[in-house]
Amino acid sequence: MQRLRLSEALAGLALLACAAFGQQAVAQPLVHAESETAQPAVHAASDTAQQQTGKQTTQQPTAQQPTAQQPTARQPTTRQPTTRQSTAQQSTAQQPIAKQSALQPAAATPSASPIYGVTIPAGYRKWQLIAPAEEAAPLDELRVVLGNPEAMAAIERSAKRFPDGAVLVKLAYKRKPSPDFEPATIPGQPTTVQVMVKDSRRYASTGGWGFGRFVNGVAVDAAQHQTCFACHAARVKDRDYVFTRFAP
Repeated sequence: MQRLRLSEALAGLALLACAAFGQQAVAQPLVHAESETAQPAVHAASDTAQQQTGKQTTQQPTAQQPTAQQPTARQPTTRQPTTRQSTAQQSTAQQPIAKQSALQPAAATPSASPIYGVTIPAGYRKWQLIAPAEEAAPLDELRVVLGNPEAMAAIERSAKRFPDGAVLVKLAYKRKPSPDFEPATIPGQPTTVQVMVKDSRRYASTGGWGFGRFVNGVAVDAAQHQTCFACHAARVKDRDYVFTRFAP
């Protein structure tokens, strides 16, 4: 009986040992399964973290775009020196012009004759020749008379009166013998420039003519001008107070 009980007890212990070993075998796969389940979760979590990190990395240039646009916002500031330089260059370029205009001499006011206010007309040396003349002693002068277009039109048609606007200019020179040909006489030193201007309203009291007598471009005194009209009126009143006749 004791042997039977001992064998039964051993058999029971063997069964318990087998049962315990079976539970450990079942438990180990569960642990491995849990660890394998946890590892994908970890990997998934790490992948998710990497994806988020990647998103953040890809989004960083987008966040930094305003920084890249800063030079565009600062362009007006960088352009200001260019604008100032162009303004400075313009003012600098204008300065020499101002200096040049300041250095240029002011146009001299033409000398006007007393009584009449007649001046030497501009460009008269290009006018046509009416006639030459010679003045004997004591003046001993050679003279030439020029006329503007209005005067030449009246002279050429032998008009009895000159139109308003007609101007006559007489150039006088001391005469001297030619150094190249002894019998010839040539103009020497200039003496006077004499001007007659026709304006029937302005000079109504002197036959419609204004007179000017100039030495070296400057009008002589009033005393010499007072004799002009009297001389012409006494000799050539019937020819509109003009001595010179057209030399064909």
